[in-house]
Amino acid sequence: MMVLTRWMTPTEQNRYWMAIRELVNVIRKELRR
Repeated sequence: MMVLTRWMTPTEQNRYWMAIRELVNVIRKELRR
């Protein structure tokens, strides 16, 4: 993942990490069920 972010602009990196955090939150909610 770190390799991918090297070629991204700061704004693209923010969107990328925000998307990952969203997915992590959804997965955690599913696991709690």
